[in-house]
This record gives sequence, structure tokens and C-alpha cells, in this order.
Amino acid sequence: FVMLILPSLSLGFDSSYVFISSPLFDYKNPTFKNNQDPYNYESVEQILFEKHSGTSSEIIVRNYNFNGDISDYILVSNGAMNVNPSFTDNMAVWQSNKNGNWDLYYSVYDGASWSPPLIVDSTSSDETNPQIHFTGYVDIRCLVYKRDNDIYFRRYWGGAWLPDTNITSGLSEDCFNPQLYGSGYNMSIFYLKELSPGNNEVIRQNLIIDYPTYAV
Repeated sequence: FVMLILPSLSLGFDSSYVFISSPLFDYKNPTFKNNQDPYNYESVEQILFEKHSGTSSEIIVRNYNFNGDISDYILVSNGAMNVNPSFTDNMAVWQSNKNGNWDLYYSVYDGASWSPPLIVDSTSSDETNPQIHFTGYVDIRCLVYKRDNDIYFRRYWGGAWLPDTNITSGLSEDCFNPQLYGSGYNMSIFYLKELSPGNNEVIRQNLIIDYPTYAV
């Protein structure tokens, strides 16, 4: 897999160029910050992506600017599959099968380096498809993910993860592909609900963060 980047100029698109390529590895799922401000372009930006080799994959952070690449940092390399990265202003979350099933891990960026991988959620069920988001409201990071057939919501506040909430506990249908959007203390959780095989509908559930509590 070859990843291309198209730098955008005020009057149109510049020429494309190869951003990441290798005959030895397969690169997947590039992701940018979920709270990226298009009017506040940093001198150095970051992109996360998967680097696959055989039955394992690493999560890589690449620092870059408009003129080119600067450096790579291996966020996690443990001989397992580490996939579906998502990151916000200073936190990255991904799923890993390091323990034999899918669990969620995270790392925090302090402005100079990333912390070692830490566990978010580890149960006998699979936790997958994490989406992390920072709304700009105090120091709360919001996370949604799939566990079994349900969508769960969790907050990171004061340096720790607070208890999770199953926001689809009243639904018998399979719910998947959660997404977060919003700013301040108003957010929306979007996800797909399966009505029948091959027939899904998009559900929106509003979320109000009332510091330090919340309501869905």
C-alpha cells in the first residue's frame, strides 16, 4: 500500500507525492487529529498509521510539516496486531490483540514524547473501533467504541478513565462503527444499527458533558 498526500493551497491543489511507501510493509489507516483546527496550522503536525508485516502491525507517529517529513516514532510494537488508531490533541487510542482478544490501549503526548502504551479496557469481550475526541471543554477526552453488539462511551478526566456507559443497552440490534462529533460540552455520537443483513441505519445520540458529569 502506498500513501499519497495532496497538499492544499489557497487556489487549488498542489501536485501529489509519495508520503509513505515500502516494498516490505503494508501501510493502512492514516488518521489525523479529530479536533484539528484548519485555521491553526502547526509548524509540525502529526499523522498516525498502521505498519503491517505478516501477522503483526505497529502504530507509527510521523511528524511532518508542509515542506516534508521530519521524523517517525513507533508508538507500539509488541508482535501483535495493533490497528484502528484514533487520536486527538494529546492522546492516541487503538485496539490490540496482544492478550488474545481485542483490547483498547492508549498513549499520552506531553509535547515532547509519547507515554508507553496503557490499557483502556480489557474484558473477555472484544473492544474495537475506538474513536477519541477532545471538545476543548476543560481537560476531558471522550471515547466511544464497540463491545459485542453495543456502543460504549467513556471519559478521560484528571489523568484517569472514568467508568464506561453502554449507550445502546436498550437495543437488540447489532450496533457498530461509532463516531464522535462536537465542541464544548455539546457532542453527538453517531453509529450504525443493523436492521437486517445489508440494511443499516444511522443513529445519532446527543451527549451533554456537565463538568464533571454527563448525560446521554
